[in-house]
Amino acid sequence: MLTPALKSIYQKYKADTDFLAEWLAVTAKTNGYEVAATNSIATGGRLKGKARKLAKAGAAKSSQTATAGVSSGSPGNGTAAPKFTHLIKIKDFEALATFVSKVNDLKIPKDFVFALDRVIVARKGFADRLTSSGLEVNSLSEGRHSFFVEVLEKVRHILKPLIGTTKPDSEETTRADIKPDGVAKNIFSVLEVYHTSTEFQNAPDVVPAPATEVKYVAEQEDTFVDVIFAFTALLDDYHRLRTEIKSLWTDYVSGNLDLAAVSVATNVAFEMARNMEEEIESLLGKEGGGSFVANRYFAALCTVFGIEMNAKKQPRDPYNLDAYDLADMCMMNSLTLLASYVQSTGRSEMHLQSYNGSFGWYDETVGDSAQTRRQKWKQDMTAMLEFMPDVSFLASKIDCSTIVDEITRGMAYLANDRTKDPPFWLAWAT
Repeated sequence: MLTPALKSIYQKYKADTDFLAEWLAVTAKTNGYEVAATNSIATGGRLKGKARKLAKAGAAKSSQTATAGVSSGSPGNGTAAPKFTHLIKIKDFEALATFVSKVNDLKIPKDFVFALDRVIVARKGFADRLTSSGLEVNSLSEGRHSFFVEVLEKVRHILKPLIGTTKPDSEETTRADIKPDGVAKNIFSVLEVYHTSTEFQNAPDVVPAPATEVKYVAEQEDTFVDVIFAFTALLDDYHRLRTEIKSLWTDYVSGNLDLAAVSVATNVAFEMARNMEEEIESLLGKEGGGSFVANRYFAALCTVFGIEMNAKKQPRDPYNLDAYDLADMCMMNSLTLLASYVQSTGRSEMHLQSYNGSFGWYDETVGDSAQTRRQKWKQDMTAMLEFMPDVSFLASKIDCSTIVDEITRGMAYLANDRTKDPPFWLAWAT
């Protein structure tokens, strides 16, 4: 299990929702509540990628039932790994909370209160930011998103008499009220609840390890708002990772860190970024995948800021460069360049490519301190054009390599299947 500091925002959010479902279900069942044994998924440990998708698909066809005694819902050390994962539907949260509220001498764990408030602040705040920013949201999607918030608020109201003096971390719940300039930062601000709580960062894993063969998880929504929430969380994670990587290389330039150590750490960060995208891959797939979501996200932000995205100042511009900063935030610059490079280069020619300087050269004296948006775009473009032929060569020799870095592996993936869009993490890494 990753420590909280190494988990993605979405992992932390999902851990919170699963903990809420787990605690309510286990506490209610312990005290005599009959939890409907439907939508159970047989598992043999944590699956990933295609295997996990197949397991879920199989579970949808054949529900399983598991019955066993359970212990209290507070975090603890379990002795047996769960063999069945039981889905708690959102609509069942209120009924569970109502039953639990009638249990005598029950004390609500502090971690439960914190998790409940974090989820409410994050979901409600994010929906409010979307609405106030002018981004168009499907009414059905917004309704389903709001329904979960309403259910959680009812749960808190029902359990309020049992919460007593337990209060959420004031810093944790008020950070989302910060109103920085710009729509993008305003949207990111609601995710601060998963960054600012020292108590949360130092707390043990919030999901209790069950002593039985049953594990309870919360139903996960897949509306457009949920997709955008997950994507925004991914962007926030990527921006924070990028800051850490820049800090490492600054220390290397200053002579404080060894080149090998910084290189390995950077590659680990790339691997983390890839894993973060894979965590929400199925969710992003509901809206066409990471690249397509990024395009829609960028277009929506351009509309919000009153920028005509396709009003190019020069024929070779990828978009209206007035929107450069928004594109950079959404990784659209590297996505555009990466996709263009792959589409314009044949599979058998990738390792033979070399850049001839037709678009200019990367100016190392300027680096990332370019002043105008056009200068920034040129630095991005020329850096990518000079860099990609070398990576393509390494990717073409991947079968002969004993050690392969993440970027080379990502390029080999693109070269082997040119029908796929570039992975979002690879655009970020390059």
